Amino acid sequence: MMKMKKIGSNQTELQISVSDVYPYERILILFSYETPVAALVPGRGWLRTDRTFSKTTTKHINRWLDGDTIPWQTVPHKEIENLLGVATMTLTEFLLGNNVAYCESTKQ
Repeated sequence: MMKMKKIGSNQTELQISVSDVYPYERILILFSYETPVAALVPGRGWLRTDRTFSKTTTKHINRWLDGDTIPWQTVPHKEIENLLGVATMTLTEFLLGNNVAYCESTKQ
């Protein structure tokens, strides 16, 4: 399950549940404007992009990382972008996986 949450001006957090068994185990991705720039990944911790964007985006990241006090690691920007594939895969699994019968039953 995915959920978008506006957390501030030009800041959005995407929450991706990675387990039906453990609903609180989820990936969080911070978007500044329309760009994914930081994430919280179970088993990996807090991640932030290695790219430099605007001063405002840097403020968004630092605020999200609780004033830069949370231990984080810098990762290649592509790694944060690749987390969006988890959202796509989860949606695809929903549509094509165990819910095919549901999808078929809703067709007219």
